[in-house]
Amino acid sequence: MLEKLNQQSTPIKLVMAVVLAAIFGGAGYYFVVMPMLEKNKADAATLAAKQKENDELRVFETKVADLDRQILALRQQLEIQKKIVPDEKDADKFIILLQDSANDSGIALRSLIAKNIVNR
Repeated sequence: MLEKLNQQSTPIKLVMAVVLAAIFGGAGYYFVVMPMLEKNKADAATLAAKQKENDELRVFETKVADLDRQILALRQQLEIQKKIVPDEKDADKFIILLQDSANDSGIALRSLIAKNIVNR
């Protein structure tokens, strides 16, 4: 086979080399480059989706400090509310606390009726 190739003229050898190079180049493009291009397209779509998500969330970036201040204020209000109305379901202690607070402020309570505990 190699002897037949050596016996061929130079233009035929050149044509055969070009054909073989085209075959190897096409196979390399099909099996190596095409999957990379497809992966790049998929990665570009993922990147575009993430950039869109970042752009939508960027609006809130300026509001983070304000939201943190609001959370802090609401937590302080919650602590104050817990002092006024405790979490425990001890109605007797709550009624006594309420009566004492009313007496301290000069308010007279006529009657207090403890009803069943309702979770809300």
